[in-house]
This record gives sequence, structure tokens and C-alpha cells, in this order.
Amino acid sequence: MIKKVSQVIILSLFVTSNLSFVYGHSKNHVTYPLNNSVVNYLPVTFSLKFKKKTYMSNFTVFLNGQKITNKRFQKKIIFKNSFSFKDLLRNYGKYRVVWRVLGMDGHIVNGEVSFEIKK
Repeated sequence: MIKKVSQVIILSLFVTSNLSFVYGHSKNHVTYPLNNSVVNYLPVTFSLKFKKKTYMSNFTVFLNGQKITNKRFQKKIIFKNSFSFKDLLRNYGKYRVVWRVLGMDGHIVNGEVSFEIKK
């Protein structure tokens, strides 16, 4: 019970804040497509995997510098290791994906990945 209450308190601070407190765990992730990669096909999904369970708060996608998707996740508190987004990569071009997660240990982590999809 105390663990749940503390998670709710941490999450409420996290969701209402625009600050990023910790970057220490940002290297503990893997994405597909990989960072700085060039792929020659349109992937069906964008995948983001963490070593430890996290809660996804914000997820924004830019294509050729234009914001095409901005998702905020506030309805359910679900901690998991991986997130997949289908039908996100619909066009060729240069992508930048930016995310914000909360680790179960209370650390807030911002991260981003860039890649290009060519014909």
C-alpha cells in the first residue's frame, strides 16, 4: 500500500512537472529503428525497450522537423519494459522520436532517437 501511494505521489509530480531531473538511466534503452540508422523500408512498428520497467508519460515524433505525433499517457499507471507504436512511421524522411518516462525507482528520464527512412 505504501509503495502504491508513493508511486502515485511521484507520478503526480512527474506528470505536472515540465522539469527533467535525472538523465542517469537514459542509456538503458534500445530502440528499433536504431539511433542514427538509415533503413530502406517503412517499419511496421517503432519499438522502445528498457532494461527496467518504466511508465511512459510523453511520446513525440518529428518527421523532417515537423511534429507529427504527440501522445501523453496519464490515464493508467502501467509500468512495463517495452513500448511499441504501430503505423507511426508512414512516410520516408528523417525522424526524431522524443520520450519521457518514469522509472519504478522514481527517476525521470528523457530520451530521444533519430533515424532516417529512405526509399
